[in-house]
Amino acid sequence: MIHLIRLVIALVIFILTSTKLTSQTHSDSIRVLTEALKMIQYPEPEFEKPFLPEITQKSIEDMGFDQPYSSEVVSFKMRDGVQIHGQNYMHDSKRTILLLHGTLATSFTYNKMSGLLREATQANVIALDLRGHGQSGGAPGDVTTLNQYAEDLDDIISNIKKRQTK
Repeated sequence: MIHLIRLVIALVIFILTSTKLTSQTHSDSIRVLTEALKMIQYPEPEFEKPFLPEITQKSIEDMGFDQPYSSEVVSFKMRDGVQIHGQNYMHDSKRTILLLHGTLATSFTYNKMSGLLREATQANVIALDLRGHGQSGGAPGDVTTLNQYAEDLDDIISNIKKRQTK
């Protein structure tokens, strides 16, 4: 099925590059098609498990990632069974702030900000490890749908609301 899709894409490329709307010559179109067909034959990328160095107190100090605020680990089970973990900076409040990290980061880097945010807002603060990051499950660098992170956040918010009504 994938090869059929790739063939259709190659034909579309050929048709588009062969039209009179472009200033390319016929030999340019053939060259583009030939290169596209070569690329289609490349194997699917494979990702190896990422290198995760041991984090020591000295390396934390060296990086400036001291952890002055205490937190407790919290986990959420997603609709597909994957566990998402985070650090919960508890406060006796019905309000919860979720902190999300960027690419290649983890909740570990948000200790100081989470603690200060908790103090300033008097709210619970949960710094999450998104799918495939930090302590959370999932494949590093990969999601199953385009809306995967949004679906995960929907599950997490629903879970938090259920916990607060208990």
